[in-house]
Amino acid sequence: MIQPRDILEREFKKSFHGYDPVEVRYFLQLLAEEIENLNGRVRELEPLEKEIDAIRAIQPEKILQEAAKKAEQTIRDAEDIAHSALQGATAEKEKIETEIQRLKHQRNKLIRQLESVHKNQAKVIEFLTGDDDKTDNNEQNIS
Repeated sequence: MIQPRDILEREFKKSFHGYDPVEVRYFLQLLAEEIENLNGRVRELEPLEKEIDAIRAIQPEKILQEAAKKAEQTIRDAEDIAHSALQGATAEKEKIETEIQRLKHQRNKLIRQLESVHKNQAKVIEFLTGDDDKTDNNEQNIS
């Protein structure tokens, strides 16, 4: 690789029909400075290039691993939520079924009570109606 010093120290043979030595020297000096700047920039960027290469080598695998971990966690979370929702729904269903049975029992009890009240009222009406017939018969017998 050509170094800036090589450019600055380069000597050319002089010829009668050659280039102007001052112009050549000035151009070579500019060229040497530019190469020095570029070499400095290369030295700055070389560690970054190595870092980028290392990241590129690791990155796809790491991305896939992270994606797989996140997917597994998402599935576990969804399963947990579904399990919890199912447990809640099952508990609510059992609670409702128990309440339905309690209400059916209470309804049957109320029906029996109403039937008993109806039966007793029917007896009272029969009794009261039967007394009217006897009273009417007694009144007719008296007259």
